[in-house]
Amino acid sequence: MNSRGYLTEKEVRFPEEEITDSGPVPIIECPEEIPCDPCCENCPAGAIEMEGVTALPEVNYDRCTGCGICMEVCPGLAIFMIDASSEEVRLTLPFEFPLPEIGETVTTLNRQGEPVGTTTVKEIKPRQESAGDTPTVTVEVTDTEARQVRNIRRQNGRK
Repeated sequence: MNSRGYLTEKEVRFPEEEITDSGPVPIIECPEEIPCDPCCENCPAGAIEMEGVTALPEVNYDRCTGCGICMEVCPGLAIFMIDASSEEVRLTLPFEFPLPEIGETVTTLNRQGEPVGTTTVKEIKPRQESAGDTPTVTVEVTDTEARQVRNIRRQNGRK
């Protein structure tokens, strides 16, 4: 059991650079082995594998298409997408607060909720367009920030 409720950057299984450089792929950050398998059950490519309903899911990147459905159906908001195929790294994050607007400046946050930097919102996907029940926000960050950023905060006191 993980008493922190989140994984540290060193505990996260990031794929090899060649994989993230090829297009969007999911990063799974499940901190606990609990009965949960929507990511595995809803993956159209069968790329998410689990040894049992309480096992931690793992991505088979050879089969993953980068569709993001796993992120959208994850009830624990424990999956995000990374795409390092261009100069700026794009992160697509599950977001359960009122959605920002495209072009809005936001503060990027690490796993503990501490500020990492600022960026602008590139894309949003509202709840009604999600494959699950989770809206998403896409931002661009530096290569270094990509391993740290896990959420955003709207500026001017808005979440």
